Amino acid sequence: MNLSNLKGQNPNLYKADSLFSVGKYAEAISIYEKTEPFTARIYFKTAEAYKAQGNFEKALINYQLGLAKNPDFPKEASEYGKLLYRIGKFKKADSIFQKLTLDFPKNPEFHYHLGLAKEQLKDSTSIVNYQKAFALDNTYQKAIYKLAVHHFQLEEYEKVEFLGIKALESYPENAKIIGLLGQNAMAVRNYSLSVKRFKHLLSLRKNSEFAHENLGLAYFHLGELEKALKHYEQLLQSDPQNIKAYYFSGRIYNLLDETEKAETSLKKALFLKKLGLSGMYQTLGITYKLKKDFAKAIDYFNLALTENPFNMRAQYELAVSADSYYGDLQTRINYYKIFTEKFEGFPGAKPFLDFAKFRITELKKEKFMKNKK
Repeated sequence: MNLSNLKGQNPNLYKADSLFSVGKYAEAISIYEKTEPFTARIYFKTAEAYKAQGNFEKALINYQLGLAKNPDFPKEASEYGKLLYRIGKFKKADSIFQKLTLDFPKNPEFHYHLGLAKEQLKDSTSIVNYQKAFALDNTYQKAIYKLAVHHFQLEEYEKVEFLGIKALESYPENAKIIGLLGQNAMAVRNYSLSVKRFKHLLSLRKNSEFAHENLGLAYFHLGELEKALKHYEQLLQSDPQNIKAYYFSGRIYNLLDETEKAETSLKKALFLKKLGLSGMYQTLGITYKLKKDFAKAIDYFNLALTENPFNMRAQYELAVSADSYYGDLQTRINYYKIFTEKFEGFPGAKPFLDFAKFRITELKKEKFMKNKK
């Protein structure tokens, strides 16, 4: 069902849809919430706007209300399940996709997303759902990738090769599959094939740190030390805190009898090892923040939080960077709210919390004044 097909029913909804399409989510929500009668479709539209705004809790409430009013919206039920998954409510997401797979057993996407939820719940039967998705659609790239990774972890390299080649038949430029096939070649010590695959990946992703790192390692094993060093140097240009790049550069410099350079590289590797991965991502994020490259800063702070969800400094710096990067006031408020809700009462958090609360107040005032105009 097409939720945008509403303008024939109410001209205000057409206006709300137009506002939504240009990112004016608060204004769109204001119209949706004043609409009568409040149908399931309007709930779903409101949910989409809240989701786009970053207010996931209100989005979830509206999805729930819409589905309670009319459960016969599989697309919207799926979006509800995906949002639950996104914010870590895996059990609820699992139950949504369980029902969808029972109601629509031939839909590969529902099986795939059920597999994702099960995987987060440490349910080993997730692989069965990926297999079902693949059986229903043998070009379903995401399911193929999950299966290939599963077999790679089990060291079933022939199966990885089969699935990878199968994926490339329908999508020859699937970078994730090409990268996995490169790792697969590396695992069986076919370094020449690994080089070929990672060079292909590099042609698709010009500045792929992953490709440079693996090309460096493959050339190292092939004894082509100058080529290996070149890739590690390129890797360090984009990721100046990469431990492996410093470590292998140090080993290569030793083999080339450049012992001073070897010592410098190996000492840097040792220092970075002590920092820890979350700390390294955080430090790199701060570097990009100081350079006012807020998009990259946000990426690295998110990586730091993936490694350690309770890295308080990374969460705070993420909110500050988002405040500088995003135009939407509610989105900026939401980042500070996440920080305050997560770290209220934490030792040492007070100065960060004070600033975050101050910015929430300021942004709310700015939003109020903007809405009055």
